[in-house]
Amino acid sequence: MKFLAFTHDADAEGIEYGDIQLICAACHLMLALGMARKEMAQEFDVSNKGVLEAFLIEIPHDFLNRDVEG
Repeated sequence: MKFLAFTHDADAEGIEYGDIQLICAACHLMLALGMARKEMAQEFDVSNKGVLEAFLIEIPHDFLNRDVEG
């Protein structure tokens, strides 16, 4: 799976950077557990309806729900 590099201004670092690291770690864990892309997307969807609701959670959900070409 390819990941998109995320860059932003130095003053915007902090919580968002930590969130991105946590999202990447969750993706790696789910891959290690053998989960399919759709299963992973579903987990992000469930997470985004709770206390973790955030735009950053929508990004991997949308990415993992896309059809992948060859």
